[in-house]
Amino acid sequence: MHVNIKESNVNNISTTKKYTLAFATLCVMFFAWGIPNALQNVILPQFQIGFQLSNLQTGFIDSAFYFGYFFVPIIAGIVSNKFGFKVSILIGVVCMATGTFLCSTSASIFSFGYFLVGLFVIAGGCGFLESSANPLATMLGSKDEAAFRINFAQIFNVAASFLTAIIGSHYILKGVTYKSETQLAAMSQEQVEAYHHSLVHTATAPYFVIAIGLCLIVALVIFTPFPKASDVGSAGESSDGYFKTFKRVMKKPHFKWALIAMFLMNGCQNGIYAFAIRYSAMKLELTPDQASSYLIYVLVGALVGRILGTQLIKRFSPHLVLGYLAILSCIAALSASFAPGYIGVYSLVAAAMFMAIMYPTIFSLGIADLGRDTKIASSFMVMMIVGSVAMVPLMGFIADNVSDFSMAELAPAFGYCVISFFAFKKAMVR
Repeated sequence: MHVNIKESNVNNISTTKKYTLAFATLCVMFFAWGIPNALQNVILPQFQIGFQLSNLQTGFIDSAFYFGYFFVPIIAGIVSNKFGFKVSILIGVVCMATGTFLCSTSASIFSFGYFLVGLFVIAGGCGFLESSANPLATMLGSKDEAAFRINFAQIFNVAASFLTAIIGSHYILKGVTYKSETQLAAMSQEQVEAYHHSLVHTATAPYFVIAIGLCLIVALVIFTPFPKASDVGSAGESSDGYFKTFKRVMKKPHFKWALIAMFLMNGCQNGIYAFAIRYSAMKLELTPDQASSYLIYVLVGALVGRILGTQLIKRFSPHLVLGYLAILSCIAALSASFAPGYIGVYSLVAAAMFMAIMYPTIFSLGIADLGRDTKIASSFMVMMIVGSVAMVPLMGFIADNVSDFSMAELAPAFGYCVISFFAFKKAMVR
């Protein structure tokens, strides 16, 4: 028995080394789709002023982005099931490049709807990438370290968000002069329109640079060798159909509850990110450019939480780590709802830190032991990012209709409670 274990460990190490280049390319993918996701949170306050939107309308910027996740993974699951992960990844990067070009040109026609179309196309690309990169990350090595690998790869996603927030706040929000209602009233109609146009133009300019970078990544994917279906066991095999797979996996208790947990987790995370600047501005009576620093703090918390959480998952059972961190996230969200000033703001930072490992951990727990159904089941998991479509506008609606903006954070607090129930009671039920 001792010899067999030793041989198994040697094989696992050999397999991991074999897929080093493919895994490194996946990490680049995780980094790539983190950039536009974070950028939209930075530009939300400026877009709100430039297009003169309410909190509810601004919430639809997130909705357009994440609504694409609900439909595209269906196609992505079918494509990866039939043609493999590499084709699906390549399609995803091309879609992201196309969408960022559309977003970069939306300012020239000053169309909010045109920008939303660009975001939808970017979301489609992200949907392809997530449907392929997440499950593939769990397969490139030993099964026991699947949750660790996907969490490690996701560190690059959070790192991209962190860097984008820093660069975005410095080049987009810093130096922008925001006009008061009194100042706007004293300006001519042409001057007011020019002011609003300038805000939107500044916010959309970075998308062109992102598009160029994505074109380079397309070349990287083309020349990177990915494992064949036979190299990753039964999970690499093709399923016997989308609807047959759906019926089978929905009979798995751990998978059904993982979908619910993923739906809520996406809503909670993106709700906190989307309102971080406006929450901080309200709590501390700051302008959007001053409050942008606190989005960076939130993302620092997420990055630290992902790094530390990944180490915890390597040492302890992933479902237990998920459960306890969900409880801590709930406490932090409640604190953000009721605590004053800086305590409330830093409670958001704490929530971001505690929830950092939730997405990849729920993902790996949900698709565990699904064999040939893994590819299509993964697309269902990615579709649950549609939770942001519900949560972000819900938080915007609450913020528009209560006297205290902070009460919007009660919605994520509820979501974390349900996630903890999944972790402790359903995640290991097969």
